[in-house]
Amino acid sequence: MRRRLGSWLVLAVLAAGCATPDPHHQPAVNDQTDVGFAQHMVPHLLQDTSIAYLTRDRLADPALARLASRIHRRGQTHAAQLLEWLAERGLAPHGHSHQRGDTLRRSDLGGR
Repeated sequence: MRRRLGSWLVLAVLAAGCATPDPHHQPAVNDQTDVGFAQHMVPHLLQDTSIAYLTRDRLADPALARLASRIHRRGQTHAAQLLEWLAERGLAPHGHSHQRGDTLRRSDLGGR
């Protein structure tokens, strides 16, 4: 029951955010939270998906390797959705001081 309620809640939130805005529309004051969320989540999703991608073949447990593959695929999909949402509004993701996810190397995952 609790899981089903959570699923409906997620669907309701997603449906509410699917309205197509006027292409000349500038973000309203109450839209700034949505914009901030999207702009800040894209770099984090890309970094997370890069880490998951780089670890897939290093994990000894097959279940963890499958989970890493799923995280990579879903994260890429979510980042693409957020990028599309931002592009529709003429906006770009926020640049963070964190290392960009697509610049991670295998050596970045090694222990010290």
